[in-house]
Amino acid sequence: MCPPEGVILPSKVSYRSYAECDENENPKGFQTPTRKLEIYSETLLQNGYDPIPVLESSLPRQRDDKFPLQLSGSKIVVFCHSQHRNIESLWRLMPDPILEISKETAETRNISNGDWTKVTTPVGYFVAWVKLIKNIEPGSVFAQHGWWIEGAADTPYSPDNPMAANMN
Repeated sequence: MCPPEGVILPSKVSYRSYAECDENENPKGFQTPTRKLEIYSETLLQNGYDPIPVLESSLPRQRDDKFPLQLSGSKIVVFCHSQHRNIESLWRLMPDPILEISKETAETRNISNGDWTKVTTPVGYFVAWVKLIKNIEPGSVFAQHGWWIEGAADTPYSPDNPMAANMN
């Protein structure tokens, strides 16, 4: 049985391997042809790519009447992807999915902080608890990735609550 604080195993991962020296006391450097951090990459050039990274701006998303908001999302630190949502101590930290939205965007839709709302996309829908955020672009909403588990009682995700299916 493992102790509650876990097991520590020896590791041979070097923190600054590029700074380690060879037998002649020269730094080993990075694993690139020049042994330096390459912003200009000979490897990319030799393989037919631009040797200097370029940020290409994309065209703004075309909004339409059916889907006027830009939905973004990411993973949250409480869970690993959609795993571990059945671990009670983690679930208590984040029991329900949250939709972050600007005050301006919420007001135009009669949505208040703490409301449950249904978010519809071209491929389906989900229900989330609204959290008003100051520093989010109006017209954008932000949700967490990977919700799948049944929620607490009195929420749209509780096993016996048909609320999610009936929300507008």
